[in-house]
Amino acid sequence: MASIKNNANNTSVVIKPEDRLIEAGEKIGIPFGCTEGNCGTCLVRIVKGQAGLNKYSDKEEAFGLEEDERLTCQMRVLHGDVLVEV
Repeated sequence: MASIKNNANNTSVVIKPEDRLIEAGEKIGIPFGCTEGNCGTCLVRIVKGQAGLNKYSDKEEAFGLEEDERLTCQMRVLHGDVLVEV
């Protein structure tokens, strides 16, 4: 198992590796718009655990994100714990 935690409100949720993070993200206070990687509403900064995430999706690449930024709807936690900042 893996977990994702929102640094802003100190909430976390345990997830299965490879699960989409939309439901888990909503539980810890990450806002979503389109859930398809088009709007950028779910942009987070990865504080800890970047190495345990999947590679950037094509949609994330198109956004030109900083090295520590991800779109939660495109992100998968492959292993370990991830700390995000909304």
